[in-house]
Amino acid sequence: MIIRTSVPLKEDIKKTVVKEKVKVVLRMRGRQQAYATKGIEIVNNFITMLSENGEKEREPKVEGRNIIVIVQPKKKK
Repeated sequence: MIIRTSVPLKEDIKKTVVKEKVKVVLRMRGRQQAYATKGIEIVNNFITMLSENGEKEREPKVEGRNIIVIVQPKKKK
């Protein structure tokens, strides 16, 4: 499982996270489903890329063939 995102897409996601919640879904296919822990690591790495603008609402959750996590904007102090 490799997440390939272009630079403009990353910037758009970062801008979106500042304003509203974002639902991140990683869909696993076939043999990938046997390695759900690796998929969770990938989702966590993606969330660390967004860490300056957002934080995860709760831990990533495996639901069938999907790994789902919701990223919310950081709370202002």
